[in-house]
Amino acid sequence: MSKDTIISIISSLKRDLASIPELLFEMKRETGMMMACLPCDFLPFEILRACGIHPFIMPPGLEHHPDFQTIPDVIITPESCCFALSNSNNTIPAIPVDAIPATYGDNSLSSWKMLIGEVLSTIKGKACAIPVAELRSSAEKYATLRRLVRGITLLRREKPDALSSADLAVIFSASLALPPEHVIPLVSSMLNELNDYSSRFEGTPIPALIFGRCRTSGMSPDDLEKAGFLIVEDDMCGGRRSFDLSYNTVANYLYDEIINAFSFRPFCPCLRSAESRFELLYMLAGSYGIETVIFIDDGSCPARASHIDFMRRRLMRLGIDPLVLHPENPIAEAQRYVYLASG
Repeated sequence: MSKDTIISIISSLKRDLASIPELLFEMKRETGMMMACLPCDFLPFEILRACGIHPFIMPPGLEHHPDFQTIPDVIITPESCCFALSNSNNTIPAIPVDAIPATYGDNSLSSWKMLIGEVLSTIKGKACAIPVAELRSSAEKYATLRRLVRGITLLRREKPDALSSADLAVIFSASLALPPEHVIPLVSSMLNELNDYSSRFEGTPIPALIFGRCRTSGMSPDDLEKAGFLIVEDDMCGGRRSFDLSYNTVANYLYDEIINAFSFRPFCPCLRSAESRFELLYMLAGSYGIETVIFIDDGSCPARASHIDFMRRRLMRLGIDPLVLHPENPIAEAQRYVYLASG
């Protein structure tokens, strides 16, 4: 199987992302659905959609699109977010959220319900009763989309020559911005193509998890892979962790089922303590075969910087190497690490 179809699907997703203001405007016109722009998926998308609100994360750079201000009906953002969306003209109503529950599981359900209820009632102007049928339909779409994306990331680990990390970023961005019913056919086709793709990849790269923002550090995950790593997981906003969520879509108490599963998300350092994020994400690194965790310390987020030293020390106790890269010369640092590890 050649890469032509894979390249074609990525190109289609890129075109859709470039025209997202037009696509969302058309959806808004046809369905009457409200548009809510978020900096990350810190609220359950399926619950918002079931209440008649399409949540989307604007792809990088497109928040400066001349038509951006005409699309969202509301911007929802955590008060503690370092990368809150720009609303320079103050033309879009903004909802700041400052009460993300610190705990997870059953102990957090009442807090999550209260938070989500307040956000929905603020957007709608009244309490929002979510029909069970609408919630189930929305949940099935997002659950399907997440399964497909997880399947793609697993196959990409086996066949890294089929997709670059930049290609994966396109798939992630499209899945977090476009309506699920629009993107599912393309992502499903991609999974089928990857299943049929005959990889010719050779080599023994170091399996790694990356933490940070590559765009601000003058490099990309593909640069790290050229240095000798294989990025199999990431802890980046809008990356793989956004799709590590699963629940029973036919559960009798689906609303509770979704919130319970969602509460175990590690989120970002602005929203979770280092201890919680370590337990929810990094404790599992060894079971994924990850040998190195690469920390990008670019100084862009004080919360993230404060987590690095804690994570570094805890990982070493697990026998996992932490590699802290700085923006001055990150690729040279990475190449030196790989050279020493391979020696």
